Amino acid sequence: MMNLVHGLKEKCTFAHPLNYIFMSLQILVLAAVVISAVVILIRIHPLLIIFITRLIFGKYNPKYVKTYKNFSGKSPYGYCIKDDFINHIAGFYGKSKATEIHESNAEIIFGSFPFTNKYTRLFDSKGKAYCTNLERNNFFDLKIFGYRDDLVGSDIRSYFFFLDKRFFMGEHLLKMPAKDKIEEFSMILQKKYLGKQLTKSEKFIIKGKNNVLVLFENTGFNLSIKYLHQGDEEINKKLREFWDGSVFEQTLPEISFESELMDKL
Repeated sequence: MMNLVHGLKEKCTFAHPLNYIFMSLQILVLAAVVISAVVILIRIHPLLIIFITRLIFGKYNPKYVKTYKNFSGKSPYGYCIKDDFINHIAGFYGKSKATEIHESNAEIIFGSFPFTNKYTRLFDSKGKAYCTNLERNNFFDLKIFGYRDDLVGSDIRSYFFFLDKRFFMGEHLLKMPAKDKIEEFSMILQKKYLGKQLTKSEKFIIKGKNNVLVLFENTGFNLSIKYLHQGDEEINKKLREFWDGSVFEQTLPEISFESELMDKL
């Protein structure tokens, strides 16, 4: 009997260190798992926020692009335009507006995609865009989708502009064209909508009977042909408010040549 009690005491004494070691190992493993989980969470935290934002708002929402930029420093898409959007409508407004305006009896269209259509229909007809701009200003959401195209045997870029999801402007852009190519584009455009060539100017507007303006413009760096739909009053109002709120045009006092010389001589 005494031997049995003594044996049990020895087993219990031996078990205490093993329990302590086992518990210590458990704590260490648990701590390692927690630390690893925290490290992983920190690493995937931006990806998780980006994923949730895209899931909630969609991949073609300015909020998604802004969130993506906040964590990565860049847009998830290649840019169609890198300058300010206001430069792309300047030819229709203010002092930059083309002075030559020719009336057309024809309806002006931009390819086969109707104005005021939503951007989702663009993907159905043309597929995935190779470049995308998504931004939000104080007046509307702006979406721009770009496609590589061929026009009169020239490689061009065609941009589709959407204001609050509705198509309002298209642009064909040809970079650094030769002078004869500019003249060819101008002649064909005028022949299509005016019946014949009426001007040799490198900046003019053709107004169609369906309230679409075509701005032909050689900037010196590229040839731009923009198609602006003005048949929707709500879109017109927002564009005008955007222009007025973004541009300050200073009117300088007129000083005659004679009066200026009188002051200086």
